[in-house]
Amino acid sequence: MNSLKELWANWVSHSRFKDDPGETGGGAWGGAWGRAWGGAWGGAWGGAWGGAWGGAWSGAWSGVPLPNTEEETARVANLFQSCKEKALVTIEEAVEPIAFCVPGVKNMVNEAKKKYNDLPMCFESVDEVAAIILYTMESKVREESLYYTLNQKLRSKNLQELEPWLLYLRLILTALANIPSSTKTVYRGVPKDIRNEYPEGKILFWWAFSSSTTTLNALQSEAFLGEKGPRTMFAIACHSGKDIQNYSTFQREAEILLPPARQLKVTGFLKQGADLYIIQLEEIESPFLLDDFATKPISSIKPIEGWSACDDGRECDKYECISNHPRGRKQKCRDGNECGKPKCDKFLHPTPYGKLPRTTDLLQHIFYDAAYFVLRTPDEKNVELAKINGVWATSEVTKHKLNRAFKDHRNVILYISVRKSGRFQGIARLSSQSQNPNEVIPWILQDGKKDVSDVFNIDWVTRQTLPFFKAEHLLNLFHDGQEVEPDCAKALCRLFSSDPNIDMIPIVTKAISHADTLPDQNVVSS
Repeated sequence: MNSLKELWANWVSHSRFKDDPGETGGGAWGGAWGRAWGGAWGGAWGGAWGGAWGGAWSGAWSGVPLPNTEEETARVANLFQSCKEKALVTIEEAVEPIAFCVPGVKNMVNEAKKKYNDLPMCFESVDEVAAIILYTMESKVREESLYYTLNQKLRSKNLQELEPWLLYLRLILTALANIPSSTKTVYRGVPKDIRNEYPEGKILFWWAFSSSTTTLNALQSEAFLGEKGPRTMFAIACHSGKDIQNYSTFQREAEILLPPARQLKVTGFLKQGADLYIIQLEEIESPFLLDDFATKPISSIKPIEGWSACDDGRECDKYECISNHPRGRKQKCRDGNECGKPKCDKFLHPTPYGKLPRTTDLLQHIFYDAAYFVLRTPDEKNVELAKINGVWATSEVTKHKLNRAFKDHRNVILYISVRKSGRFQGIARLSSQSQNPNEVIPWILQDGKKDVSDVFNIDWVTRQTLPFFKAEHLLNLFHDGQEVEPDCAKALCRLFSSDPNIDMIPIVTKAISHADTLPDQNVVSS
């Protein structure tokens, strides 16, 4: 890891990570600060800011969070409601209304989609991911960058000015809602002493998107911010941050993106060295929930036959949900059949096949209600056999684990590797409990046995390999039969490249059929 001083120097010299929050004390002070900072130190505030620090308020934002008045809250509530009412469209359609204020945005969309094709396995659609990539892209003139213009408009909270942005906001907020939230401490800062504006106990809103990083160690030496000049660092204990490092144009920055309209509370203050001040912020529940944007899928996603779906097309596996059929229920409200929820009028028939989603969209379906395991075998010949015949053999202990998981879950996902190979050999889905095949399988076990008569059937999701070192930041994932926590397992999946030679539709169909055999009470959210 770079030293804190080097990381700060990179931020100062690199405009991409210098934007938005005016909310963190008014932007930048030492030149042309980009997305995290904005404006100019001690001089005229340009672009969105206008005015002077400590002087007249001008433009959309002064650099310090405005009080959360009822009028402001109502305006933001109207913005979120207007955004949610917009249909999900393609990225090309989403940027059409803003092309007049973001020069070259259509060309940037093409670049973003090309970057998407270079990503490893991904749960989000091309339009969703392209929306995130587009947000991280820099224009030659910083003030013409999409993120800069968008955050300027968000801070104004002017619905008329934001109207052209609603389709894009709908798309990027949906994309972020589909990324697991990070519960961790993240950092951002400004090279100025603004501690007096953040008294302990103060509650404030950051209305725009806020970029932060996980790489700064706030408790290291004062060398982090250099030797001269006052600095203020924010250490933010967040629970809605989104790790967009894989999607960012600048992946080395370990970027965590806070969605707009986050509510924060000042919980502490620490003076670290002569001129370094650390302000602790804690994210508290915002009335504007990002989860609301995860209710409508991108238009390319169609429910598979046999899946319960409502008017938004999304299947649900939670019994308390009032918008979708829980998994395992076949009731259909609007055709007169029993729903199981009195007076409910929202459930619809499962949708027939129609146009099926692409592979990366189908991945979302096989990771519903899933258990995840790492499997290791002593000989590479076993993997070759598994890829040809679609079978797997393992120890008695691991066999019982997998059989139990298959009874309890819709999907059992396997990360397969060979001992001492230094890499995963691919990902597979368990498609049966262990059973006796028609013929003896020449399988090499740890104790040297070469024949087995009790095997699992598997379907390969990808046969692409992945070196272990690329997964070292997750967990020690290298023990045979080790069960993996869902969020970690999904993060591991994203590191693999997709396999164009595998048809995902039969695998999804098997998952649906297996779900029908599970008891209703076995509802597990992955």
